Amino acid sequence: PAEPAEPATRKKILILGDSMIAGGLGLYLENGLRKVHGHEVQRKGKSSTGLARPDFFSWQKEAAAQLEGFTPDAVIVMFGGNDVQGLYMGKGQWITWPEPEWPAEYARRVNAFADLVAPDGRPLFWIGMPVMRPEKFHVRVQRVNLLWKMLLLPGVLLPPLVLV
Repeated sequence: PAEPAEPATRKKILILGDSMIAGGLGLYLENGLRKVHGHEVQRKGKSSTGLARPDFFSWQKEAAAQLEGFTPDAVIVMFGGNDVQGLYMGKGQWITWPEPEWPAEYARRVNAFADLVAPDGRPLFWIGMPVMRPEKFHVRVQRVNLLWKMLLLPGVLLPPLVLV
């Protein structure tokens, strides 16, 4: 393990995300960054959430609240498992998963969230979702992983996104 950073040089890290961050993975990241590397860490995870249902939980509002009084040097984010569903548009309007508008709207949400938590080139580490069961769910989650890779890794040639 690395020596913990001196208080004057330690980095501030914000970790945000769904149940993976609320539970084991988030705790593991927080403990490693804090105890092993000496960074100041703020973590917020909430199960059953993502960018699809701001009517249930708004990550835009929560991220803004987390950033009040805490200016991180880097942000770690993990979403996706709860986003492979219809996107709530407000006032009873939805874009369902297979509709052609779904990727563009989800991309808009990813970009808006990234712009909020990582302005001005602040490092943003967006963790992809792992292998899931059943297979149909895994395929959907991998499509979401591919979409944010296309958005957050400009210039990387990736296959076209097709929802199934």
